Amino acid sequence: MDSQVPDKIFKRFRVYLKDYKLAFAVAIIGMIGYSVIDVLVLAQLETLVDDSLGKGDYEYLRLAAFFIVPIFIFRGVLNFLGTYSVSWIGNHVVMRMRQELFSRYIHFPVEFHDNNSTGKLISKVIYDTEQVANASSKALIILVREGALVIGLLIAMFYKSWQLSLIFILIGPLVAVIVAVVSKRFRLVSRRIQDAMGGLTSSVEQVLKGHKVVLMFGGQDIENKSFAGKNNHNRQQNMKLIVARILSVSSIQVIASIALAVVLYVASTPGLVTTLTPGVFVSVVVFMTMLLKPLKQLTTVNSEFQKGMAACVSIFDVLDQHIEEDKGTQSITRVQGKIDFNNVTFRYPSKENAALKKLIFFSQTRANICSGRPFW
Repeated sequence: MDSQVPDKIFKRFRVYLKDYKLAFAVAIIGMIGYSVIDVLVLAQLETLVDDSLGKGDYEYLRLAAFFIVPIFIFRGVLNFLGTYSVSWIGNHVVMRMRQELFSRYIHFPVEFHDNNSTGKLISKVIYDTEQVANASSKALIILVREGALVIGLLIAMFYKSWQLSLIFILIGPLVAVIVAVVSKRFRLVSRRIQDAMGGLTSSVEQVLKGHKVVLMFGGQDIENKSFAGKNNHNRQQNMKLIVARILSVSSIQVIASIALAVVLYVASTPGLVTTLTPGVFVSVVVFMTMLLKPLKQLTTVNSEFQKGMAACVSIFDVLDQHIEEDKGTQSITRVQGKIDFNNVTFRYPSKENAALKKLIFFSQTRANICSGRPFW
């Protein structure tokens, strides 16, 4: 699974979304509709500035006063439909993944459980699936809603003044390069965080199960130092993720500010834009300013999405393991309670020496058996 490219991981993840096409369609309509209303409201700035304020035509302001409240009520309904539908889908996907993991755990052979710590297996069910939930709900909401807003704002900008908007054709590839580089970093750090969380869970689980042994042998300091190291490692990985997120957001916002500076400079040069009116200028500047927030959210949510994809790798790695086959052919309706061990030898995986060697004993019905080892 580690060799799988992100496209294959996402393609496999989409299989879990196929059963919710109707809810997904409702969510898409709600989120895109939410962004379209925002763009349409902002697009009225040109008329507001040039006609209502510039020419003294206040009829448009009166109409806006009557329509603004119903428009925002409708906007709230669309936001509810989009957010609720995506969250509903995300919770169902996580529930299905957790059920599949649990079903695998109870059907895996003993060898699998011997080779994997209980803490890491628990972490996959609890922590990794939560990352998938964020990718399939929170991240998806921001990707669709803010992505639609960015596209709508760019279309409105080019419609108002394509000359002032040409700068975004130049900065687009730079933003794409930053997102691509940061995405790889997010996936790498996210996998490390998942491993660190598994180690933390394992440490807590071992201490809680063997707390009597720790107390008996005075191992509190040793366990405390061990947990402190793993805890600090987890903190370091989270801080690396935060640093990558902050740097990516700051870089994209600086690039967007350069575009805004170019627009302001062009607008200040007489003759470069002959059809530029106060309303068009205000509209383009507002559109460019409004782009900063969705660009920031799209860059930030990329970390959540990559964490979800990294969690999918961890989960799919378990789901791809083969369960233990039941090759038994004899069916017993009622057992008598007699047990006969005849030359039983058992060796742990990856161990050369046998833990049990040629074990032979016979137990009668209702007999009590006590096993131990000699002291000589």
